[in-house]
Amino acid sequence: MHTHPSQNLPALLWRLLGVCLTRRWFWVVVLLGLVGSAVFVMCQTPASLKVGTFNIQNYPKSERQPANALELIDSLELDALGVQEITRPHHFEKAVHVHLGPQWTVLFADQDVRHRVGLIFDDDVFELLETHTHGETAVTRGARATFEVRLRTETTLAKRTLRIFVVHLKAGGDGGEIRRDQLRRLRPILKDAVASGDEVVVLGDFNTTGESDRREVAALADAAQLDWTSEELLCTSYWSRPSDCPTTPLDHILATSPAHSVDAAGACETVGCEAEGACPVYVKRVSDHCPVTAEF
Repeated sequence: MHTHPSQNLPALLWRLLGVCLTRRWFWVVVLLGLVGSAVFVMCQTPASLKVGTFNIQNYPKSERQPANALELIDSLELDALGVQEITRPHHFEKAVHVHLGPQWTVLFADQDVRHRVGLIFDDDVFELLETHTHGETAVTRGARATFEVRLRTETTLAKRTLRIFVVHLKAGGDGGEIRRDQLRRLRPILKDAVASGDEVVVLGDFNTTGESDRREVAALADAAQLDWTSEELLCTSYWSRPSDCPTTPLDHILATSPAHSVDAAGACETVGCEAEGACPVYVKRVSDHCPVTAEF
């Protein structure tokens, strides 16, 4: 009886595998394949980016505040940072170049208000594509426009294009209706940005003083299909009062993709959200807000 060739195929393949396993060239081919696969994955996976937001209270509110604030920013190892409450933009730009280096670009929204909104970023990481000042959120006298900066990474093989929006909404417990109006005016702007296919990051001082504010932020994230990255942070700011120091999560980050990590730095990290009696000395030396950072 003759055996059909297909019945011998498994045995032949098994013997062939045994021969290959004893040959040096086989392992060279396997190694080259593994290296090639690793390179392919690296080329397809962009390096992570770390961004943040920081309300630097009335910058510069004291002689030492600029150095204290910039030293803290330097320690965070960020690629880009949205800033609020900058009253002297040229002073801030000089301080950034002294403490962070001349490769950092400093930009501000095109709006003449006391508390300026801006973005700083590392030129070694990003290429500037364009900026836009969205006046839709300047709904009352003194209210801030939203600042958009479009950037592209230069350091990764897989390019990433980001649209970063920096906001500073109306402050105060009595400003809820104005904040609601500002957030609702932001919705179509952010929906268009997400629809463009670019990565979108929204960051800043949202002044979420109560649950109604948080519901509006959640509604914005839902309407624009954004992840509320900082939703679980317990506090990002201190309210210095004569008898105590309440803490509140006022500063937020929203993005098209969930972050690998999100943190509140400064005193929110070292002291925490339970300030006993008086506020930590950080409030006097740096700001009543903490930097909020996220890595994507």
